[in-house]
Amino acid sequence: MLLSTKIDLLKIPLVNTTRVLTSRYLQTFGKFKPSANLPDDSEFYPGKSSMVRMEEYYNTILYDDLMILTYKDPKSEKTFIEKRLKKYLPLTKVTRDTDNPFLKNRPPLKPRGDKKSKPIPPPQTHESVPYLKEIYVHCMIKQAIHNKQHLLSGIMALQCITSERPTVTYSKTGVANWKLRAGKKSY
Repeated sequence: MLLSTKIDLLKIPLVNTTRVLTSRYLQTFGKFKPSANLPDDSEFYPGKSSMVRMEEYYNTILYDDLMILTYKDPKSEKTFIEKRLKKYLPLTKVTRDTDNPFLKNRPPLKPRGDKKSKPIPPPQTHESVPYLKEIYVHCMIKQAIHNKQHLLSGIMALQCITSERPTVTYSKTGVANWKLRAGKKSY
């Protein structure tokens, strides 16, 4: 069996779940409707009460490393951009001649050469550091092919690491070395 978890780092809300006794609050202040952020309300939806571990790991450790790894020296970057810019050959005397009847009422000739110049990379800023939007975590539990109870330890481990509930996926193709059959539920 294969366990996989998808973590969408942009859609995870951070909700502060402070407990307030709304019944006493209502008795004190009369007919006051509490907001949906209070746990005693029927419209309350419990969300995340802490940061996702993967997001916290990215922000504290990986972000600085990625910034250092993607750093480009301005001097070497300038020479790189100069190499990328296309240098066109000078126009001939015929094309520069404005009195030529052939060139009157015609669009200007295109520069010579068939290759277009490549785009220039944007300048490096603190905002151009790569940001992870999704992370997929997979693990294969070989014993779960014969006994499904072995999945529980893998599910709990992935849930502790990612703070998301993993989904069990079945194989699409068979692998003889692992005694895995395509599309079959193996216990």
